Amino acid sequence: MNKVINRVWALVVCYHPEPYTLMKLVRSISPQVSLVRILNNGGLSTGLREDLQIVNNVTIDDFESNIGIGSALNFGFNLADQSSIEFVVTFDQDSLPSDRHVETLVSHWRTLSKSEVHKKTGALGPSFYDVRAETFHYPFIRANGLNIDRVFRQNGVNIVKVDFLITSGMLVPVSMWKYGLKFKDEYFIDYVDTEWCSRASADGFQHYGCFDVAMQHQLSDASGKSFFGLTILKYSPLRRYYYFRNSVFCIRCSYVPFAFRVRIFFGLLLRLVAIPFVDDNPIASLKNAVLGLFHAFVFGKTGKLVE
Repeated sequence: MNKVINRVWALVVCYHPEPYTLMKLVRSISPQVSLVRILNNGGLSTGLREDLQIVNNVTIDDFESNIGIGSALNFGFNLADQSSIEFVVTFDQDSLPSDRHVETLVSHWRTLSKSEVHKKTGALGPSFYDVRAETFHYPFIRANGLNIDRVFRQNGVNIVKVDFLITSGMLVPVSMWKYGLKFKDEYFIDYVDTEWCSRASADGFQHYGCFDVAMQHQLSDASGKSFFGLTILKYSPLRRYYYFRNSVFCIRCSYVPFAFRVRIFFGLLLRLVAIPFVDDNPIASLKNAVLGLFHAFVFGKTGKLVE
């Protein structure tokens, strides 16, 4: 086993996964790491469980109920820390990494950690794309004063400084988690990665996006729709609750760049208007969106929604 593989675990958070998609992810990432931990928040079928257990470096951690993304990741990082693992690469269940995903990210991290002068090297993440409808490569984003720059790939530039990375495909040194940068359990889902990246940046860590590591990933239930210049993603009514509730919490975080807090605020208003034109069940989505806002503003409610 080469030295890179021996120092890295993959954590895959899943909830009622589509079997074929999850197996493709596991088969792709298992040769690149020493262990793949499936963090099962529920819905792992007997057949899929048997298929996963055929892969020799896969282990399944079952939770009694859906504990959310943040809690699942903290569980996995705690085990990685106890096992003296150097890096963890985190995945959602619907992503598909390339063959050298881990090796390239680790190589970049080591190079950056030696060259970075002013800040500590934080997390590294891939560029990602969605092949539904028509292939779309998402840009990296970073704050520039009161503006937000969308950073697309340029010739000869493989690595760029970024403010945020999505959880899926992200390489994180376990030392960051051990340092105290744990994921917020109370967010449950949505903005877990945004809040964590912002908090890490405020503690002096610099994150990087890598254009030479491309990953297929689905951000939502369907490809996004353009609505007055903003790409609106389609979600279930329950996800609307968490999105709107946690948006309020992010807006209140002083360590989230001001430009992003402004963007989130206006994005909330636009998304509220767009729901009837985007979601399959707009009435339920609108109810949950308003409920999320109410719980955030009035009660400061966090954690899992008890329906």
